[in-house]
Amino acid sequence: MLTEHPVRSSSLPAELAIERLIRQRTWGRVAQLQVQRVDERIIVRGYTSSYYVKQLAIQAALEALGGVNSPHLEVDIEVGPSTAPASPGREYHFVRP
Repeated sequence: MLTEHPVRSSSLPAELAIERLIRQRTWGRVAQLQVQRVDERIIVRGYTSSYYVKQLAIQAALEALGGVNSPHLEVDIEVGPSTAPASPGREYHFVRP
């Protein structure tokens, strides 16, 4: 069995490494994914349609953070209908080809 171990590049900020790993592990199924550092906390926000995908995102974030001395992780991923609410000031238009 092959296991994947993420290699966190020292040149990548923690936020980008976490976001990249979450997108990879959840197959991009966390809508409006945002990862921010606020003081000594990492905050992960987004929307998904299943608790399974939320759990995958949490596991990916914890894995990307690594050790015991990592910042506090705060997860604010809402689980609900398959369509995420639009952010204030943003409109999404889907055009058929």
